[in-house]
Parts: sequence; structure tokens; C-alpha cells
Amino acid sequence: MKYWKYSVTVLAVLGSVLGTETAIALNQSHRLLNSEQGVETSAPTQLAQSRFDRCRRANTSIFIYRDRSPERPIATVQANEQVQLAEQNPVGGWIAVNEPVRGFVEARFLTQCDDVGDFIEGSITQIMSSRLCVNSRPSSNAGLPIYSEPRTGSRTIDRVFRGEEVTATNYSLDRRAGRLWLRISRPVPGWVDYGNLSTGEVNFIPCALQN
Repeated sequence: MKYWKYSVTVLAVLGSVLGTETAIALNQSHRLLNSEQGVETSAPTQLAQSRFDRCRRANTSIFIYRDRSPERPIATVQANEQVQLAEQNPVGGWIAVNEPVRGFVEARFLTQCDDVGDFIEGSITQIMSSRLCVNSRPSSNAGLPIYSEPRTGSRTIDRVFRGEEVTATNYSLDRRAGRLWLRISRPVPGWVDYGNLSTGEVNFIPCALQN
């Protein structure tokens, strides 16, 4: 501490004698020296890192894991649900999060919070390439209707129930409402209400994420 106070005084004197630019250069060198000696400093790069954008959205239903590996899931994040990053850059494809719980998620399943348009398009691409199963949101007794057209007022053909898999072949998106309809080929051909991509209230989950 005595060395630190002495060096600050010397820098102040040099600033008045040599000029501001020279003093700044000496101060930067001094910070580097202290860093190498293990003294904590408030470098500008450290401050910039503390202010990075931490908000991300999940572009599909995912797990939060205890480690950077898909072995010990501890929580589920639904599509469009926000998480808060605990670090700026992924490591090996995994990135740490603080919210909704502390753990790790696969960075490829996250998108910017304010990028709604790209989020929806990315979500649909992910949805159409996944094996989809009915989640617990629809009533276990009534199930989820399969319609003849992508609207709730059309004829009901059949129903699918919790845990049942569907095969999606096409889709119809109501961009204003954010609601996605899927054309399916099984268990019977028709249309099902995937849910609202804007709110995250959806009726399906990737079959691989089922308990």
C-alpha cells in the first residue's frame, strides 16, 4: 500500500511537469505492472465486460445443466423464455447462466432478446427439424385437437394427447399474433396449434426433452 500511494504521488507530479499525455502513458504502464504483480486494478476492458448484454432468449425448449455437458439437467427453459448470461463468450459450445437458475446451456439455442423477427424465423426452423411431442399444457382428458384447416373454427378431425408424437410437414404463421400452426402427416393428416411464439405458450416440446 505504501508503494501504491508513493507511485500515485509521483504520477501526479509527473503529470504537472511532463504534460497530460505523458502522464496517461505512464499511468497505463503502471497499471500493467500492478496487474503482473497481482494487484487488482479497474482497467477499462474489465468495466466494458461487466456491462455486456446479458439477456438471451431460448429459441426452443432446452435444459439447463449442472456442468458443460448434457448429463445432469437441473431445469427446463421453454421456447421464448429469457435467461441471464453469467459470462460473455461460450466455452466449447456451452455458456454459463445465472437466471432462472445457475448452470450451463448450449449457446446455439440462444438468441438476442430484442431480435424478435429473427427469433421467430429461427424458432420455426428449429421446430420443423425436431421430433415433436405434445407437452403437458393441453388437458390430459381433452387432448389437442387436429383441425382440417389452420384455424380453431374448422372441423376437428382427431386429437393428440400428452407424450404423443406428431410429424410436421409444413406450417402457417399468424405474424401479428405470433401463433404458429403445423400441418402434420401423423398420427392423422391435419393441422395442430403449436402455440404462441411471442409469449412462449406452446403445446409441444422436443420429444428428446420429455421426462
